[in-house]
Amino acid sequence: MGQQKRVSRSIGLTDPLLLKEAGNEAYKNDDLDEALACYTKGLEISSAEQDRAVLLKNRAAVHLKNQNYEQVVKDCTAALEISQNDPKALFRRCQAHEALGNVEQAYSDAKVVHKVDPKNKAVEPLLLRLHSQVQAKVDAMSTTVSKVEAMAQIVFDIEADKEKREKAADNMIVLAKENAGAECLYNNNVVPRIVQVMKVEKNTKIRLSL
Repeated sequence: MGQQKRVSRSIGLTDPLLLKEAGNEAYKNDDLDEALACYTKGLEISSAEQDRAVLLKNRAAVHLKNQNYEQVVKDCTAALEISQNDPKALFRRCQAHEALGNVEQAYSDAKVVHKVDPKNKAVEPLLLRLHSQVQAKVDAMSTTVSKVEAMAQIVFDIEADKEKREKAADNMIVLAKENAGAECLYNNNVVPRIVQVMKVEKNTKIRLSL
C-alpha cells in the first residue's frame, strides 16, 4: 500500500478568519505548505480589505522562510496598499529586498519601520547594515562618475593625444561593464555623445572600442 497523501485542513474551511488561524497554527508548527495553502485560500474568498492585508503579510512570512523573495515583495506591497506603513509588512519586504540586493529599497523600508515601530529591536542592526551598504554604493558611484567624466573628456576631444584617447576608450568600456559604470554612462548622456563622435571618428581602434 502506498503512503496516503495528506489532506490539507484548508479544504473544509470557508471562513477567511478560520483559514488565517489555521495558517498561523501551521506556520508555528513549521508546516509551511499547509500555512501557504490556508493563507492563499483565505485570500481567494476574502473580500474584507483588512483581512486581506493580514493574510497577505502572513503569506509573505511563509515566502520569506521559503526564500521566495520576489513573492515576499509582491505580497507585502499589496498588503501595504491596503494598510499603509504596516511595520510587519514593511520589515518583511525590507528583508526580501536586502536578499535580492535591492539595497536602496531595503534601506527605505527599514527607515519607515524604525519610525513607525521604534520598539522593534530587530530593525536596528538591519538599519545600520543597510546604511553602510548604501553609503558604500554612493561612494563607489561618486568615484565612478569622476572616472567616467575624465575618460569622456579625453575620448570626445578629437584633437587629444591618440594613445590617450585609445586608452580612455578602453577604460570607458571596462567601466560600462560594471553596474555603477553603466548607470553613470546612461545618466550622463554619454551614449548619445558616442553616437555623435562615431560620425566623425577616424581612429579604427577607438571605433572598435566604442
